[in-house]
Parts: sequence; C-alpha cells; structure tokens
Amino acid sequence: MKIDMKQISKRIENPTTLEWFSVIAETRQNDRSNKIYENLAKLLNKRNSIKVNLWKLSKHSKDGDCLIVPGKVLGVGSLDHKISVCAIDFSESALEQLRKSSSTVIKIQEAIGKKGLKIII
Repeated sequence: MKIDMKQISKRIENPTTLEWFSVIAETRQNDRSNKIYENLAKLLNKRNSIKVNLWKLSKHSKDGDCLIVPGKVLGVGSLDHKISVCAIDFSESALEQLRKSSSTVIKIQEAIGKKGLKIII
C-alpha cells in the first residue's frame, strides 16, 4: 500500500513528530527501495502512543544494533549489551539503564542514515 507523505504531514500536530517525519520523507525520496522509512512514517502517524520496555529492546537486538522506537522507551527490564536507541521520549529509569550498558541515545536525523536499522514496537 502506497502512502501519500504530503497528506500525512498535513495531519501531524506534534512538532517533534513533524520534524521526524520530514527527515523520513526526505530520506525516502532518496532511497525508495527501503520500506523501513514507509513503515516508520505509518507508525509515527498513529494516534496511540507506542511504549517499549527495555526487556523488549534487549530481546530483539544484539550488540551494536541501531533501533528506532516511534514512541517512549520505558525502564522495565534490563539491557545486557550495547545498542544505539532513537525514540521520541525516554523514562528516567530507561536512560539510567542505557547509560549503565554504555548504550547510545541518538536523534532521529542521525539514526535514519545508519545501515541495519530496526524498528521496535
């Protein structure tokens, strides 16, 4: 299913989400073969907020992975390896545990260009 990026961008009210979406739309124009950008755009346009716990990040990743969470990362569980995480928001306990595991918290603009990108919901 094709999505109309211009129509979706008109309906986004959150300025942070709109910024993320504009970066995704620009990157998608340059790399149409990668469906991850289209999927991320669909997830960012959802009205319900997405929340992901650390145990899920740990379960679906390995050392060195770059993960995008189109929502909030919560601190339930533990992380036993180093990853890069990009999300809209982080709880205090999640940030603390990410620091303990030497993981990196990055902005969406930096995450979009990385190879091996995974969306976790």
